Amino acid sequence: MENPSRRCNPQLAGRIRTALLFAALVLAGTAAVMPAAAQRVELAWKLEAGTDLVYRESQQVETALPQGMGTSTMRSGSTQHWSVLEVDGNGNATVRLTTEQVHMNLDGPFGATRVESADQGGSEAFLDAIAGTSYTVVSIRGEW
Repeated sequence: MENPSRRCNPQLAGRIRTALLFAALVLAGTAAVMPAAAQRVELAWKLEAGTDLVYRESQQVETALPQGMGTSTMRSGSTQHWSVLEVDGNGNATVRLTTEQVHMNLDGPFGATRVESADQGGSEAFLDAIAGTSYTVVSIRGEW
């Protein structure tokens, strides 16, 4: 005959098993990512004269419009070309940064608009003013 004090609710037993399994996974995952010893990490670029780098950045912003008008999404981005002109004996780097291309997309309840600096004429003239601009930066010891 079965002892009634040994019976348990199957739902409760399942919840306890799930909680124990979750706790074990969390502990195992934490142990797996812990380093055996502290490691030193240096987060500085080692720029060399003559190096050319190209960076593309993008961002997206979503806005909820008032009074149930829906949402508006703006995507924008640019491409920059970095030319390392020189690095002195102390590691100070002189870098020319040139914005090569700029774009912006706007999607909303009133339609979609896309403008690029590569387009000629029209309302994107403000992007043309940005694209092609260059400036020179001197970084201390090549760090940014």
